[in-house]
Amino acid sequence: MDTSIPTKKPVVLYHRNPLECLEALFQSPLLKDHIGLGPYQLYESAAKLMRVFTEWLSGYTVGFMQVCIQ
Repeated sequence: MDTSIPTKKPVVLYHRNPLECLEALFQSPLLKDHIGLGPYQLYESAAKLMRVFTEWLSGYTVGFMQVCIQ
């Protein structure tokens, strides 16, 4: 790939089809038990006193959307 600014090494652009990448991930037997696509609630302790938000799927909005869609 030609650039307008000189570089020490040639620039190489790699492209992958994102749908094929996702398909490969979902078909992997190593990952099948580790991919979660549903909403969940994570708490700091078993007493469930403090909720922890780590990802979008652990938030309030996705849980509300899941209830509304069903």
